[in-house]
Amino acid sequence: KFKEENFCKLQGIFGFYECYKENEKLIVLKPAEYNNAQLDFHFTREKKAPFRSISDFFLTQETDKTDLIIFQIVTIGNKIKADDKKMLEEGSYKDYFFKHGFSMALTEALADFVQSQIIKTLYSNKNNRLERLETPQNNGLRYSPGFTSCPNLEDNKKIINLLEAHKIGITVTESFQMVPEYTTAAFIVLNPMAS
Repeated sequence: KFKEENFCKLQGIFGFYECYKENEKLIVLKPAEYNNAQLDFHFTREKKAPFRSISDFFLTQETDKTDLIIFQIVTIGNKIKADDKKMLEEGSYKDYFFKHGFSMALTEALADFVQSQIIKTLYSNKNNRLERLETPQNNGLRYSPGFTSCPNLEDNKKIINLLEAHKIGITVTESFQMVPEYTTAAFIVLNPMAS
């Protein structure tokens, strides 16, 4: 039914950015067209050993090499929610929950696919600025705002603005939830020690 009625519009956007760490903070440098402005992302530190923070997986500014962070946003669009209200009013709870679960799984599968394509692109075009990066055994580790290691939902808005995701119809509410609902924003850490 989803395929027949064209309920999904799969879209994604991503970008590579230079960065460095300062304690639990990651400083992301915007490209020259943004006047080399920067964004700060604050990460929590684990409360038990080994007491790590996501920022620990990045280089400091004092090193002579550039570090890299990758941001991505994917969505399956808003059309899939079009008949939600009608389904609930008609008591089609089973169909509603099936569709919701399917939509969540499809969004996550799209995020996995885009991440794998990003890694293929990155390592097929590796340049001297990324010489410290070895081809990973996996696709890097993807983190999303709102989880324990990066709890700030406000970071959704930063990522949306950085990637100009409004161009593919993605916005953020006052409480930093993304619209369309079936959308994920994330950043990819390439350090093989990340967990």
